[in-house]
Amino acid sequence: MIMLAIETTSKLASVAIRDKLGNIYEETSTEKLSHLQNLIPMIDTLLMRCQLQLSDIDLIAVSKGPGSFTGIRIGIATAKALAQFLEIRVISVPTLHAMAYSHEEYDGVLCPMIDARRGQVYGAAYRWENSNEGRSCFEILKPGPYMEAEFRTLLEEARKGRELQFLGEESQRAINVAKLGFDLYNKGAEVDFYQIGPEYMRKAEAEQKLEEKAKTT
Repeated sequence: MIMLAIETTSKLASVAIRDKLGNIYEETSTEKLSHLQNLIPMIDTLLMRCQLQLSDIDLIAVSKGPGSFTGIRIGIATAKALAQFLEIRVISVPTLHAMAYSHEEYDGVLCPMIDARRGQVYGAAYRWENSNEGRSCFEILKPGPYMEAEFRTLLEEARKGRELQFLGEESQRAINVAKLGFDLYNKGAEVDFYQIGPEYMRKAEAEQKLEEKAKTT
């Protein structure tokens, strides 16, 4: 199986291909917030690097959020369009969980955290442990939007004295989406393109301001 992975939830978009041997190749944009212009050309470039055709893709994994609202929409829309054109299925990948796949050998607590503005963060906590199935990533703090102070308090309780490492935008990469996407594929998580959607975790800032304004008028 050949998988295409798409990550557009941060300022820099990236795409990756996981080939039949499990090798992962990645292409990353060097221009911030240029997802709309660069995403399809990046996919074309990566396909050429891997000596593949678009028709060789068997499955698409796409980062569904949280993160940049515009970026999420672009990634989801692209994945849907490609999956419909190729008549293949899609894996919807939680962004925070995928970020934890950047440090698979770390034995402490991994804390992916994305700035959500207005004193809030999108955050979660995970720990890699050995299991009967090999190395597995376990959730120890539920993903969600938190006030930053509240999140750090909950995180301190969840870590139980274990070493802690925060993860930021550098971990929002398509290579990690491909890794988690493959694990989710093995669990039967692939769906038809029309079944996936963005996971914003909260309303857009502009929408919140409009609601606040409406309450005062």
